[in-house]
Formats: sequence, structure tokens, C-alpha cells
Amino acid sequence: MGRPSGNEAPTEIERWWVVFEDATHRGLWRLWTSKGFGHVWAFRMIATDTTLVINPHLHRVETEIVPYAAHSVVREMKHKGLRVMVYERPISVYDPARDRYVGRGFCVNCATLVAYIVGLRFSWCCTPKALYRALVAAGAEEL
Repeated sequence: MGRPSGNEAPTEIERWWVVFEDATHRGLWRLWTSKGFGHVWAFRMIATDTTLVINPHLHRVETEIVPYAAHSVVREMKHKGLRVMVYERPISVYDPARDRYVGRGFCVNCATLVAYIVGLRFSWCCTPKALYRALVAAGAEEL
């Protein structure tokens, strides 16, 4: 993101942290996952010391607001040995001329839901590992 020149408004950045871990349940889904890439969830800061956590599970999406800064959550996840990435992108505003449909693919799971939540353009990321690769291609950094 460059510096604004003249009368341009500064570009606002949306920052998400994405956490990859082993599978959280037993089941057929494990056939398509690999070690360290069995489940994925995301979080972002919504205020100075407040973080929104979004964790999609098999039958529901858990949302939680925790009274910690994002760096505290990152430190805790890294201490547990989990893979954490940070993904930044300009905040996009709905544009009816451009945003005509939601192209999310054929399945809904933790990887596709996190891709949608963080604003990753459509990709065939139907597994956590594929989401990891798509995030790297989009410029995300592993911490």
C-alpha cells in the first residue's frame, strides 16, 4: 500500500490472522487433510485489546469476542505449536456492479468459510492445505 497523494483518502487495511491445526474430530473428512492442516480458523482485532475469533466447525460456526490483543492470541497459538499466518488486504466495500455473486465453490467447510471471511478471491481451496497455499499466493506471511 502506497502513501496517499493529494486529496486521496488513505487506504484502510483489514488484517486477519489465520490458524492451522490438526483435525479436531475423527471422520471421513480426515482423508483429505494432512498433518498440521486438518482444521483452520481465523481472528482479527476489533478494538485495542479486543479480538474477534471465528472458528467454523462441522455443524456450526463459533464466534467469540475475547479481551486480548491479537498478539496475545498469536503468542498462545505459537506456544501450542500451531501454524499462524497474517493476511492483510484493503477493506472492500460492496459494489453491486462488480459484486454480482458469491463464488465459493461446491462445498462449505472450515477452509472455504475462512477464505470467504478473510476476503480471499475465489480459489479452489477446499482443504486447509489448499487455503494455506492460496494465502501464500495472495501475499500472506507465516509468523
